[in-house]
Amino acid sequence: HYFIQSNLRMDPCPRALLLVTLLSFIAISEAQQKSFDWEFTGTLSGPVVERDVTFSESRRSIFNLKCFCESSNEDDYVQFNLIEASTYKSLVSVNQQCVVDELVYFSHPHIFDGTYKLQIYGNSGIKYSAELILNTTDIDIKDQKGSSTFQVPKGEMVVKSFDVTDDEIRSTADWTYIQVTAESPDKFIDPTKTSEDDKRFVGKLIVTQNAEELQTFFMNPDAVISGSIRLSFSTFGRLTISNASNPILASGTWIVAVMVHPSTTEKVTYQKRVSVSVNIVTDYSYAPGIGILFLVSLLGIFIPVVSRLIFDAGNMNFTKFQIKYWFITIKTWVWSGHKGMTYFTTLLAALLIVSAYQVAHAKYREMMTSGNRDTCYYNEKCYRPYGAYYDVSVNGISSNLPFMVQGIIMVLYFSFAEAYCRSNNHKHFDYTIPYSFGLAFICEGFGSLIYHICPSQIIFQFDTLFMFVISIISVIAIYDGYSIRENDVRYSTIAKHKSVRSAKVFAFFIGPVYFFNFIGNLISTEDLIPEMQHNLWLPIPFIIVFYVIFFIWWMFILAWIAYKLDLFPDSWNPQH
Repeated sequence: HYFIQSNLRMDPCPRALLLVTLLSFIAISEAQQKSFDWEFTGTLSGPVVERDVTFSESRRSIFNLKCFCESSNEDDYVQFNLIEASTYKSLVSVNQQCVVDELVYFSHPHIFDGTYKLQIYGNSGIKYSAELILNTTDIDIKDQKGSSTFQVPKGEMVVKSFDVTDDEIRSTADWTYIQVTAESPDKFIDPTKTSEDDKRFVGKLIVTQNAEELQTFFMNPDAVISGSIRLSFSTFGRLTISNASNPILASGTWIVAVMVHPSTTEKVTYQKRVSVSVNIVTDYSYAPGIGILFLVSLLGIFIPVVSRLIFDAGNMNFTKFQIKYWFITIKTWVWSGHKGMTYFTTLLAALLIVSAYQVAHAKYREMMTSGNRDTCYYNEKCYRPYGAYYDVSVNGISSNLPFMVQGIIMVLYFSFAEAYCRSNNHKHFDYTIPYSFGLAFICEGFGSLIYHICPSQIIFQFDTLFMFVISIISVIAIYDGYSIRENDVRYSTIAKHKSVRSAKVFAFFIGPVYFFNFIGNLISTEDLIPEMQHNLWLPIPFIIVFYVIFFIWWMFILAWIAYKLDLFPDSWNPQH
C-alpha cells in the first residue's frame, strides 16, 4: 500500500506489475504461514461433548488449543481432549480449572491428515469455549540449511519445526552442531526511556524436542526448563545444539518457538518480524585457526629482543654467554635473587584465579541446568562448541592464547637475561619486576579464559583481574628502572630510599582496586535488572560510604605518588 501510494504517477503497466508482484508476495507469505481456526462455545448439557475437525495437509503442523470455562463453583474444571478419530491417539489433553484465565496448549508437530475429535468433559451447566488453531510449522532443510519468516504478535508465540536425520548431522561426529538463528529488523523505540536496554523490543527463542515444554515456556519464558535451550534477543540471537549441549544433538524433529512477552512495553500493541534460520555444520575444524593464532603470537619474541638492541646494545656481549648458567638460573630461581614482586603476583594468581573459576563454573552449570542462555551471554555469531566435551565457545577461549604465549616469552627471555648477568659476573641485577610482568600476562590470559566460560556482568571483573597488575607493574618498572644507571646518583638515591615495595603495592593499591571493582560491579548489575530498581541490593547509605572511602583512598594514592616523585617540600619528608 505504501509503495502504491508513493508511486501514483507511474504508468499503468508498471503500476499493474507492481500490484501483481505485491499480491503474489502476500499469497506466498500466506501460503508459508497457513493456519486454520475452529471455535467452539457452548454450555455442557452432559458429561461429554464431541466436536469433529477434518483437515488434510502434506506439511508438518501443530495444533494450538486455547480453552476456557466458566462456572459458579470454583472447584469445577473441564477436561479438553484432542484425539485422532481413527486411532483415538491423544494429541492434547488439558484439565482446565474454571477459576483460571484462558490457557494455550500445544500438540507435537505432525503431518495431520484426516478427522480429529475435540472431546470436552465436565459437569452440566458449565460454560466453555475452545479455539483450535492449526499452523504449518515446517522449516525445510535443503543442503543443511533452511529458513522461515513470520510475524510474532505481542503476547503470542509462533512455533516452527524441522527434521534432521543421522546422515545430515553425522551424530557420531563430535564436531557436528546445529545453529538456530533468530533475526529481526524491528527495534521498538520508547521515547520515555533513556537506556538503550529499555528501548529494545525483546523476543524469546527456545529450541527443544519436547512439545510439552512449550506450554511452560509460553506461560513463563524465564522458567527453568531443563530439556530445552533458550535466550532473549532484540535483533539477533543464536542457539547452538551440539554433542555437549543440553538438550544434546540428536536426529528427529526439533521445535523452534519465538514469542514476545506481554511484559515488554505494556502499553504498545506490536508485531515483531522474525526470520528463523537453521544451519547444520559438520566440517568445522579448530586446528587451522588455533595454529595460525599461535604462530602470530610467536611474533612477540621480537619485542624484547628489539628493545634490548635499541636500549642496551652497547652492553651486550653474547660471546661470554654460557648455556650452563641458564640451567643454574632455572635450578636456583626460587631461592636466588630478589623476587618479592614475583612471589606476590604468584600468590594473587593462586587465590583469585581459583576463586574466579569456581564462580564462573557455578554460573555455567546453572545455565546448563536451566537451559537459560541469558545467564552467560555469548557472542552467538561466532560461537563454536568444544565437540562433545564442553559447551563453551572454544574460539572465545583460544583468543586468549596470545596473552599466555607472550607472558611465557617474557619469562623465558628474562631468565636468559639473568643467566647472561651470571655469565658476565654481574653482582647487581634484579629481574623480579620483569618476571612479574610476564607472569601477569599469563594470568591475564587465564582470567579472560575463565570469563569466556560464562560471560556476564559480574564475571567480567575476572577478565580484568590482572589488567590492573600489568598497568601498575609497568609504572613501577619505569620508576624503579632508573636505579640500574650506576652513574645517576640522584635517581639511585631515590631508588634506594623510595623504591616501591611489592608488599605495599599489593596492600595499598591492588587490594583496594579489586574491592572497589567488585562493589562497582554490584552497583552496575542493579541497573541491568529492572525489578531491582526500587529494591537495591546495596542500601543507599552503604553506597554513599563506599564513594567516600573511594575518594579518601584516591587522595592517599595521589599523595603517595607525589612523595615518591619528591614533589613535597623536604620538611614534609618523614625521614628528615
